[in-house]
Amino acid sequence: MEGNKEEENAKRTWTGIVVMERSLPLLEYILDMLSVD
Repeated sequence: MEGNKEEENAKRTWTGIVVMERSLPLLEYILDMLSVD
């Protein structure tokens, strides 16, 4: 059961990394839009 918990945490961490990587271009785009002003 403990191993199962560790696996879930690893999946959650990996998901967080993937989400962050995918949202990086979006954040850069938003920053560009804000700095145009």
